[in-house]
Amino acid sequence: MTVHAFDPTPLALEWLRGQALPPPFVLHDVGIADYDGSARFAPPARADWDSFSMVRRSGMGTAESRAWV
Repeated sequence: MTVHAFDPTPLALEWLRGQALPPPFVLHDVGIADYDGSARFAPPARADWDSFSMVRRSGMGTAESRAWV
């Protein structure tokens, strides 16, 4: 069975690329949404958190937020 994973966030990509994953595991460095385009994500507020948050409106998030396709 082939498993496809989708995640554009840098922390997840860094961790996954350091793993010895089996060949049927296919990593895609993009997210999945109900629209075509880009999304903006803000990094975690705390250093011990891993999850990025999607910035849903203009002006939300931090100056460090970046767009990932």
